[in-house]
Amino acid sequence: MPQGIKATVDENQLEILAYLGASTEEMGRFFGVTGSCIRRRFHRIVQKGAARGEAELRRWQWEAAKKGNPALLIFLGKQRLGQSDKLEQKQEHSGPGGTPLLGPMTVRIVDTTAKPALQITDQTHP
Repeated sequence: MPQGIKATVDENQLEILAYLGASTEEMGRFFGVTGSCIRRRFHRIVQKGAARGEAELRRWQWEAAKKGNPALLIFLGKQRLGQSDKLEQKQEHSGPGGTPLLGPMTVRIVDTTAKPALQITDQTHP
């Protein structure tokens, strides 16, 4: 909108748009002004509407979770309780009597013709 032209922004409608999660750019287009105008002139109204929307969405999530919605129970457990899907396991492998599976190794690069080859020698099995 060009500077100097007055636009009317209905603060109740603006709060509803913020409640619904509209961006300030979307709000600006709705009222025929820029998003920066909305952010600059109506910051508190936008914050209030967004906070109300987020609180209500959270309430709906809790209600669904209390009814046993598995997806919401998992989501809220991860977000609020630090729960995770990851199962960490530590495995150690060893030979008889706890000995290493492989003995000391020697790695040598041998030039066979034009291509170098990698040789690994298990020194426990000559």
